[in-house]
Amino acid sequence: LVHSVDSSSRAIDITRANVELNFPGDNRHEAYAEDAFKYLDAMGDNYDLIILDPPAFAKHHKVLGNAMQGYKRINARALSQIKSGGILFTFSCSQAVNKEQFRTAIFSAALQTELEAAQADLTAVKTELETAQAELDVLNEKHKERIQAMEEEGKVTYWEVIFQANSFTDMLDRINMMEEIAASDQRR
Repeated sequence: LVHSVDSSSRAIDITRANVELNFPGDNRHEAYAEDAFKYLDAMGDNYDLIILDPPAFAKHHKVLGNAMQGYKRINARALSQIKSGGILFTFSCSQAVNKEQFRTAIFSAALQTELEAAQADLTAVKTELETAQAELDVLNEKHKERIQAMEEEGKVTYWEVIFQANSFTDMLDRINMMEEIAASDQRR
């Protein structure tokens, strides 16, 4: 399946006519007259291969800075949306942009994409850790309430909790539980 995207509806009409001329009746091609930035935002990671061939972002040196940001932005967008292991072919027809400047923009886009992905991973891990900590706090509170209730009834002391263990592992678990409760009390 091939998708062509261009902001020019005239270019899309020509693309459709060319595909029909070369591949009559082939429905594996779809063409969209749409802003490429918007299309890349909405497409998801559905593509194994993306070919970016934007119009000249810099026709003269006065707009070179903006052009470099544009190349970085569109390539970062494509890199963040392509399937893992996918391939990106990218081009520039801006006469004011030399090969090294273009390469730097692409490498910067790749680095930005990796940093954003790593940040998203860290955020997800942080959320998981916060959830686990909240669950642990609830569990510790329940253990503490249970032991306090037993102590108030005169049924148990710290040592009784430890020595009522059924096995060495159970005893270590009980010691850890008591230490966690003590540590939790100290944090408050």
